[in-house]
Amino acid sequence: MDMPLSASVDVFICGGGPVGLLLAVQLQRMGISTYVVEATPMPYQHVRGRAAAISPRTLELLDQLGLADDLLQQGFVCKQTASFRYGQRIDNHALNFVTKIDDTAFNFILHLRQMSTRDIFQRALEKYGGHVSYGTRLTNFTYSGIAEGLKYNVMLERDNGTILAVEASYIIGADGANSRVRHISGVKFVGDASPLKGVRIDGIVKTNMPDSRIGPVFIESKSHGNVLWEPMDHGPTRISFPFTTGMQEKYRGRVTSGDIELETNLALDPFDLKFESINWWTIYDVGHHLAEAYFTPARIPSPNNRTIITASAGIFLAGDAAHTHTSGITQGMNAGLHDAINLAWKLAGVIKGWYYPQILTTYQGERRQAAATSIEFDKIFSSCMFGKVPEFWTGEMGDPAQMLKSLLGKQLSPLFFLPAKEGV
Repeated sequence: MDMPLSASVDVFICGGGPVGLLLAVQLQRMGISTYVVEATPMPYQHVRGRAAAISPRTLELLDQLGLADDLLQQGFVCKQTASFRYGQRIDNHALNFVTKIDDTAFNFILHLRQMSTRDIFQRALEKYGGHVSYGTRLTNFTYSGIAEGLKYNVMLERDNGTILAVEASYIIGADGANSRVRHISGVKFVGDASPLKGVRIDGIVKTNMPDSRIGPVFIESKSHGNVLWEPMDHGPTRISFPFTTGMQEKYRGRVTSGDIELETNLALDPFDLKFESINWWTIYDVGHHLAEAYFTPARIPSPNNRTIITASAGIFLAGDAAHTHTSGITQGMNAGLHDAINLAWKLAGVIKGWYYPQILTTYQGERRQAAATSIEFDKIFSSCMFGKVPEFWTGEMGDPAQMLKSLLGKQLSPLFFLPAKEGV
């Protein structure tokens, strides 16, 4: 559906991924008008990779919004795990925590690739009268001030060159790690990169590895280190492993699909592996970033040359626009969806006049700390996953694989299974 060339709404949302869509679903459901844009054209929304694991706590929250059933109908339920070391089965492994979920009706991890999650959320948005303008990018926004009713003037451009203008009291940047909203707002994205890189590949496979479709499988490979095998919804399997310094020197930036297929086969040795089709693959950088501010309230010049800061209008960041992690601990999309659920009811309540605008400042305090906690854990996890003891590690030294097992059991579980009072 084509969006109007100009509009006045309560909330402008930049980003049509799961986080932006979930925000819009909740706001529209509560009678708050939204205008959602996504720079990527619609045909490219069905990229098969991206986030896939949905945690129990996230499912509990989505169930309250009436969205969990549709996700469960399409997703792959993971309640069991397996692990192999150099081809031999081992029992005490890093993924054991998956089998010990016992305090929720959603006692499993759900694997559902982002394209399907996005489609479910978009159908829900349309049910409540909302829409997304695909192939539409944010060019700029300015603040009109109190005389015009505490509004932002948002300038947009479609792929065909059409210019659009939107007026909104609030702007939400859910537009990913390279957020345009964050850039225009001048919010710093503080973090670090590392020389570590990883490989991820999705495809339809045949293998003689036992238990290949029961749930996630942790594999210790002699040649490729720690390998994560994850059965996906609708048949494919996702395989992840380090893109080592040796591989980087071997390929020197000229990596093909055939090269990745070969390396994946070597990583699974001594098991046989054949790709019947490859849906998607990537080489990703390991890095962690956190926005300095999740909420920037509007600033109003006053007659006496002072600036009044008001939460009656403002700019929010959510999802990858606010925090980035490696995908190993599967907290990226989960954390982003928690951002959306935390923010939506507060924002709707303020716009409706139910709450004082100051409640919006709690969004940053609650969600930024949650992201900081998961990022610090992810720094340890990613180093161990890539076969390295973290440089900053102060605990007992040991084999990174063994450290990983201990860390996952002790620290990842709380990230997945936060009790209701702390979950959002």
